[in-house]
Amino acid sequence: ENMSSISTRGALGATSEGRTSRLGRWRSSALLSAVAVSVVAFALPGAVSATTGNKVVKNCTSANGFKVKNNPLVCQGLAFYKGKTINMVVAGSVGGSADSQARAQASYVAKYLGANIAPTNISGSNGVQGMNYTAHATADGLTMGTLNLATTLLAQLEGNTSVNFNASRLGWISENASTTNVIIGQANSQCTSIAAMKVANPPCSVLASTTGIAPLQGALLFGLLGIPVKWLNVYSSSNAVTVGFARHDGPLMVGNLTSSGQFLQSKQAVAVANALKVPIGTQFRAYVDTAPTFTQLLNGIKTKNKTKLAQIAAFKQLILDGNSPIVTQSGVPAYKLEALRAAFNWMAKTPSIGAAMAAVAATPNFITGQEAKSGWIKVQNNLKYFQPLAAVLFH
Repeated sequence: ENMSSISTRGALGATSEGRTSRLGRWRSSALLSAVAVSVVAFALPGAVSATTGNKVVKNCTSANGFKVKNNPLVCQGLAFYKGKTINMVVAGSVGGSADSQARAQASYVAKYLGANIAPTNISGSNGVQGMNYTAHATADGLTMGTLNLATTLLAQLEGNTSVNFNASRLGWISENASTTNVIIGQANSQCTSIAAMKVANPPCSVLASTTGIAPLQGALLFGLLGIPVKWLNVYSSSNAVTVGFARHDGPLMVGNLTSSGQFLQSKQAVAVANALKVPIGTQFRAYVDTAPTFTQLLNGIKTKNKTKLAQIAAFKQLILDGNSPIVTQSGVPAYKLEALRAAFNWMAKTPSIGAAMAAVAATPNFITGQEAKSGWIKVQNNLKYFQPLAAVLFH
């Protein structure tokens, strides 16, 4: 697949938005799920330069009126980004989970920076082309993109060298750490619950894409639970999985709630398990709320085997730290990186982002770039525990 797989839409321009109140600890997903509130738009001055003569400016104002105090790096970055166009590379197809989440966030970041953000989809080689493009783009602070951690992990586990960068060296900006991946079963099949799957004969077939965190989570979960399944992870995208499930290619599907919701809503399928509890207000929540979470199922495993206990702990870490962060190049100047981080941090504190994410069936649980990078390093340290369980995905 070549670069003709690139898809772009119009840039999301910055607009004036009223100042919102400072609210508690922004990482709380409950807070971020709050219903969107109305704000009064008014004109406020943009950020001033971080230096005036020889004087360093430590206090400034973002393009949408949010005060920045005692942070010269962010002030310098705001002065740089005002009026600029930033390319946001989505390493996946239009309409996928990473794409819908990135676009939901882009408008908020544009408002804070006073910049235009142009989402661009580069989906070649299961998103690898998009990630490689972001990692090796000119480090001028004008290109950021999604990093598909699962694709990166699977490449490492398989010994695939197509991912040609070290993720730990990138500039990590932000991450929505929650995943709304679910396992659903055809309502008229023998694969509608974990208990039914354990005794199904023949074993249930599972439809999954060749990329993303969903198939890796499914392989780890079924492996640890000792459930034999037949993997049909031959689909190039989550949209392709959806088409296959609709034509009954198999009784089980592992994917995100966005693509699974239509089958649950029409009662063609039922939820077997979901990665995490889905907050109130999230689209399709009612159809998965009674299904067990991956963590609940893992907690039910009775074992004293040290290797298996380590695998369970590693999987729980992956559930928390295995989504799609927003990153930029390793050589981006600190003031630009810090301004980008500040924009995403402001977005995470804004009450309306909860509703915006819920509208695309995403669970909002934002963490900082520093936290995301730390989680990735923990996942890397656990890589050896994933190898035997993930081997079923490689044909």
